[in-house]
Amino acid sequence: MKIEQPNKQLVLVTKRSQGCFISHIVNDDDLHVNVKKIDADTHALRDHDEIEMLDIKMEFSLIKITLYY
Repeated sequence: MKIEQPNKQLVLVTKRSQGCFISHIVNDDDLHVNVKKIDADTHALRDHDEIEMLDIKMEFSLIKITLYY
């Protein structure tokens, strides 16, 4: 999932075998996870982490869907 402004990618959330990670693509915008500023290129996300950037707050949520036939 990308979070972007017109013509400008800001962050990228990816799922890997080790879990989900947020990557800061543009470093001129502040990125915070659970109120802590993220300076690293990649940060591991946990269920219900609060992501804040550009005065927008979002909650990261892992959803597991089980289908029964």
